[in-house]
Amino acid sequence: MAEGHSYRRSLVRLRALVRDALLGAVLVFCKELLAFLPNVEMVSMLIIAYTVVYRWRALVPIYVFVVLEAVLYPFPPTVVMYLYVWAILFLVVLLLPRKVLPAPVYMLIGGLFGLAFGALCAPVQAAFFHLSAQGTLAWIAAGFSFDITHAVGNVAICCLTPVVIRLLLRLERHSFSN
Repeated sequence: MAEGHSYRRSLVRLRALVRDALLGAVLVFCKELLAFLPNVEMVSMLIIAYTVVYRWRALVPIYVFVVLEAVLYPFPPTVVMYLYVWAILFLVVLLLPRKVLPAPVYMLIGGLFGLAFGALCAPVQAAFFHLSAQGTLAWIAAGFSFDITHAVGNVAICCLTPVVIRLLLRLERHSFSN
């Protein structure tokens, strides 16, 4: 009897591991899919959805994504920024209830995150490029139009968040019911 229980637990762990790897790969795929549009991405929306559904476990696919990005684009500032900016979005969403909320909630979070993205990345840029406080503020100001584009893109894409959350929940129920 214990052997069957151990087998079931191992199978559940294996499924979770495969799921997390696939979810991380989906983040990379979706980022690359929209790479031709400056500062328009689906990563924020997916991280919001992953966090609502998987809670703390969402960190695994987030950091699978970060590692894959480091392999694809080994430019140090981007890798360092990705180590914490996605965790900030994750922590904000973790404060939400674990249920599907109306789309405007996710649109607001995504929009504010997109608007703040440049400022969140500024400390790393300042360190790598030896910017003064004034230079850092100038960097943020110069990138603000990109942050606006990022915010608008996130608002538009995050309207799909409830649909993605429901899909993930359905896949999760189906995957672990067998």
